[in-house]
Amino acid sequence: MNKTILVIDDDELMLAFYRSVLAEFGAVKMALSLDEAKRQMDGVDLILLDFYLEDDKELFQEIVPELRKEAPVLLCSGVQDERVSGIGAALGVAGY
Repeated sequence: MNKTILVIDDDELMLAFYRSVLAEFGAVKMALSLDEAKRQMDGVDLILLDFYLEDDKELFQEIVPELRKEAPVLLCSGVQDERVSGIGAALGVAGY
């Protein structure tokens, strides 16, 4: 059964990577910002969210609960800071 995955990342190179890796699992939607992501929420089964979105830093703690209403959220980041996984867990993300 194909799933629809929404990837939210402000790095176009990372979006291209996710698209190529995740395509075998179903449809992959891409968003460079939270505003763009909100327009693509219909039918999403899983959301991959970059921890640091340059233009949306202040919205992270507000948006995660909103995103979780639509689909499970996996927090993805290259940041090597132990606090990131704790922040994600406190917000109820499905994984890091």
